[in-house]
Amino acid sequence: MKWDSGDNPGAIADLNEAIRLQPDYAEAYYGRGKIRSKLGDKQGAILDYREAVRLCQQQNDTEGYCDALKQIENLEKQSKRFWEKLFS
Repeated sequence: MKWDSGDNPGAIADLNEAIRLQPDYAEAYYGRGKIRSKLGDKQGAILDYREAVRLCQQQNDTEGYCDALKQIENLEKQSKRFWEKLFS
């Protein structure tokens, strides 16, 4: 997969296609969220992780659900720290 080779734009394109073909593919949303986060697109990452959470909950995937929630919490903490530093 392009993700393994460091081709982040290519990996996002692959994941977009996977989601288009299988809209309930929670792992694709999770993976795209991870890449978006790595690239600094925190809002896009949070949206993808939220969709992964929703799908994992529907599919009774407790581990995936918890992992995606953790990622959201981490991104929200980073964002909060950024704003605190900016205004302190």
